[in-house]
Amino acid sequence: MRYRAASAVFNCEIRGEHENYPDVRHAIREWAGLGHLVDECTSELAAFGRFIGRNPCGRGSVAAAALLPGDLRHLADGAMEELGRRINRVCGRAGSTAAEILEIAGIEVPADGRIPASSMEALGWALDSINVAMEPDGRYGSGTPRADEQVCLFRATAGGPIDPERPAFRAMRLQVEVMLLACAADGEAVPGDLERVKRRIRSEGALSGLEQDRLAAFAETMLNSPPKRARVLSSLAEIGLEDRERTADAAIAVIADNRTIGPDEVRFLERLQQALGLPRDRFCSSLHHAAAAGDDAVRIARKLHGPGLRIDAARLAQAELETRSVSVLLADIFAGDEGPGVVRVLGAETTFQGLDGPHAALLERLQSCGLMPRGEFDLAARALRLLPDGAIECINDWWFDRFEERLIEQGDEVMIAQDLRVRLAAMRDEPV
Repeated sequence: MRYRAASAVFNCEIRGEHENYPDVRHAIREWAGLGHLVDECTSELAAFGRFIGRNPCGRGSVAAAALLPGDLRHLADGAMEELGRRINRVCGRAGSTAAEILEIAGIEVPADGRIPASSMEALGWALDSINVAMEPDGRYGSGTPRADEQVCLFRATAGGPIDPERPAFRAMRLQVEVMLLACAADGEAVPGDLERVKRRIRSEGALSGLEQDRLAAFAETMLNSPPKRARVLSSLAEIGLEDRERTADAAIAVIADNRTIGPDEVRFLERLQQALGLPRDRFCSSLHHAAAAGDDAVRIARKLHGPGLRIDAARLAQAELETRSVSVLLADIFAGDEGPGVVRVLGAETTFQGLDGPHAALLERLQSCGLMPRGEFDLAARALRLLPDGAIECINDWWFDRFEERLIEQGDEVMIAQDLRVRLAAMRDEPV
């Protein structure tokens, strides 16, 4: 190190301890390691830096602290202590929304109610630091809630970390989703449904206590906003036979425990049976045994069989799950003796993938004309050994699973909108 005077009158060497240090200008080999360290630190601080860039006054906030690397979060101890005090007031309380918890943490909620996954992740890290867990939590397999959707907070060390990919947990999570769909099959879920789902979770010995807590909290938040049926049912094909059977038993147990089994619940079980690829006979016998465990008969909804009628559970299960057999057995009631107008297509190849022969034939006829008087449609359905209202609902469910909209509109006339007819025609031409 040299000193050079501004006047240039003199200059000299400066002696001292620094002479023992290496000259980094010549330490070329060491630069790679130092560069890696700088890059790593820059990467870890990037999210914090972006947040401060957008919110210059938010340096000491909970949201900012959550974005710091773990070994720097002590710098925001004051903010985290305040978060802990505020969260204590709502932890374990039912009905808190995602927007409320984000507001407590000082994290901005978008005006459209769609919360970025990064915001929920930041909230999750903040809650981890005060030993509070949250569901849904995208880090552990849940989705990201909307601002107005419910979240559940519960006490858990370091936020209750688990392995969301552990087979036992994944299988039980799928069971929970199916049970929630079963609870909502009749259009409304009740508190007793949640208790039945929780009992099933607690009875699973392959889960740790923390995993059970997470799934119970997940079920609580999703009871009134069940997952998308099409997504859940499509994922059932990926699991093994044992898990498929356990999933079927879980759904049947929840529905049978209601003691009143309506047509919507039976239709759900039929679709579940198809998605799981299990024999119909297995579903029938399981439903019978589940119902018979609590009573020797199951009361059927009035809409289906008239007021007060009680029927053997085995007959109910067999009749309602085997819809083709139902059509054959009841054809004489609605259409009388067979005449030349009766069309036998029970074994026909389906034109539309996912529909059986009779429903596909009925849909193709309606698609070709676009509109039919209600009486004419009813005759056409009965000629195919279908119940008219049930056929419309079955076809609409099939369409809704694909495009999330109704296909058939009904009143004095039964019709399909022109743009949907065009889409149907294209589907009909696709190879099955």
